[in-house]
Amino acid sequence: MNKIAFGEHFLLPEFDEYFHTLAEGVSSESSDKVLPKFWDLDTARLADMDTMGIERSVLSCFNYGSVQLDLDPVRAVEMARRMNDILAERVEKHPDRFSDFAALPLQNPDVSVTEFRRCVTELGFLGAMVNGHTRATTWTSRSTGRPGKQPKS
Repeated sequence: MNKIAFGEHFLLPEFDEYFHTLAEGVSSESSDKVLPKFWDLDTARLADMDTMGIERSVLSCFNYGSVQLDLDPVRAVEMARRMNDILAERVEKHPDRFSDFAALPLQNPDVSVTEFRRCVTELGFLGAMVNGHTRATTWTSRSTGRPGKQPKS
């Protein structure tokens, strides 16, 4: 085996309620079927990796479970730290097969830098996953380059 899979999604069952809060509008009929695969950082995932010839997976939080979606910046900071701590514990169980990317609460850039440093220097993470969007109260317009209100999606 010599393949490395980057940005392999995971979710933690401890954060199931949080996931459903962030994924408002996503059909539970479709998400409930795949959640157990996202939760598994053990036997089934390792077996799937072996079948696909994947030596190592670099894990990152599934987009709809990302703290970047949180409209509450204070909660996003707390959840990112908890999520990163638990992921580090899970990766320790299979350090020869898994590595991790940190979840960062980009709603608060200063805290994100601190959390990134902690994850890399103290927890041994390889880096961070930054999704293409952050739900915050302001955004930068692509057309004008100036801050504005976040559009309703």
